Amino acid sequence: GDHRDLHSVPTRRSSDLESFHKMVDTNLDVKNRPENDALRKSLLQAPLAYYQKLRDDLNAGGDTGPETRGQLADAYRNLAFLNRQIGSQADSLKAYDEAATLFDRLLREAPIADKRKYLARLARSLGERGELQSESKNLNAAAFDSLRKSRDLLESALRENPADVEARKSLALVLNNLAALEGRRGNVNSALDTLKASRTVLEEGRRLAPEDVSLQTSLADADLQTCDLLEDQRSRLKEALTSAQAARLILEPLVVVHPDSIEARQQLARAYANLGRINQRLGAQDRALEIFAKQVNAMAELVRMRPTHNGFRHDQAIAHSEVASALNKLGRAEEGLANLQRASDLLTALVRENPTNEIYKRNLAGLGFRRAFALYAKGKVRDALAANESAVKFLE
Repeated sequence: GDHRDLHSVPTRRSSDLESFHKMVDTNLDVKNRPENDALRKSLLQAPLAYYQKLRDDLNAGGDTGPETRGQLADAYRNLAFLNRQIGSQADSLKAYDEAATLFDRLLREAPIADKRKYLARLARSLGERGELQSESKNLNAAAFDSLRKSRDLLESALRENPADVEARKSLALVLNNLAALEGRRGNVNSALDTLKASRTVLEEGRRLAPEDVSLQTSLADADLQTCDLLEDQRSRLKEALTSAQAARLILEPLVVVHPDSIEARQQLARAYANLGRINQRLGAQDRALEIFAKQVNAMAELVRMRPTHNGFRHDQAIAHSEVASALNKLGRAEEGLANLQRASDLLTALVRENPTNEIYKRNLAGLGFRRAFALYAKGKVRDALAANESAVKFLE
């Protein structure tokens, strides 16, 4: 999930635009359909233009008081967030730099009573900048620097106020991003230690706020990120299984208590995917099939709740293909073919609606080749050739 909050100046105009931005940003019909990308960018131009004008007005006003500089820093941070979505990475990073510089100076100059609010905003600006920097290989060193500074600030905030649950969630997000960077560098043990620290932070948060759903999904996310790292190490598959199971034990009861939580359901489907895949690699095919079937049901429910969410529809198709794989390994080829056909039908609909999406086309082609192989193994040569020809078309 996205833990960012948009700080805005206390005006009706700013509040209205912030609400409008959040409405657009969270509207799944707009956000998760590639064909609506141009509409989304167009809709977000209004708040982008507003924050640009606010920045210019505040810079031109000559008021150097902390209140105005805080508003200016917030405007830069909002600009960075919006540019990240609809503008350029360079513009976004420049705005984050401006926000961080302003918040850093405000923090150093503020009286003791005001330091906490500036520390939190500086830490989040640095954390968001680090997350963005980590998307570019040539900015990895800068990403580490931003994320570590954010981590240090948030850890100091928690030493002063251990009951600050929001700071715990922000710190965990920063630690998870640090772990991802460490993992990409091949520093697996360091990444695992960082995720362990994230989990410790969140466990205490869950004790303080047991009803906070986002705390629990963040905790499950740390377990699943741990699982992903361990799964890449063949000798540590059983440890990966333990981490995925820990996430499942958090998420299954959470979905029962909060059935409308998309985030919890999405994480649960991810946990099932990891558990099924690991069981399959460990040779437990019956168990893998049972869990992949749960993944199919979880994705079907997400699609029911958000029928226009293309990502959910895509993952539903992938879940059916995983079931097909498990069935084939158990010698149940006919049932496997039926699930491959179901996956193919789902992806065909997505490709029809999104003809320029290369990921959907590539995955549909992959399913076609698998179907061709399965049909050929059953002696259905003509059907196999037709499936193969159809798959090739999607790669042209």
